Amino acid sequence: MSVTDLSYLPQVCNTGIVQGADRVLGFSFVVDGVPYDLEGTDPLITITSRSGAVVAEFTVAGGGLAVLGNVLVWSVSAAVSVGFAVGSYSYRVILRIGDEFRPYVYGSYRVVVR
Repeated sequence: MSVTDLSYLPQVCNTGIVQGADRVLGFSFVVDGVPYDLEGTDPLITITSRSGAVVAEFTVAGGGLAVLGNVLVWSVSAAVSVGFAVGSYSYRVILRIGDEFRPYVYGSYRVVVR
């Protein structure tokens, strides 16, 4: 998925995982046709239940996220996904731009059984 303008409403990207499997997703960020360097944006991805409870958080420091220039790589290991109950969740990709933390990608996150 490519986010092409960091000044407007978040992009929607629905995704999911097979319970107990590994999954890697990459989000690329481009502004006016130029790759946007994500260094220093303190990315955070949260997965929440329908009630709004946080099920999982992923950060660069805490694990599950890596910044490679303008690409945010989200890795969910089998060891983590095995703990997710089968069902529908929501997720958000949040970046810090300047002093503001804002969601730039969000969507549904479905956990299915093999």
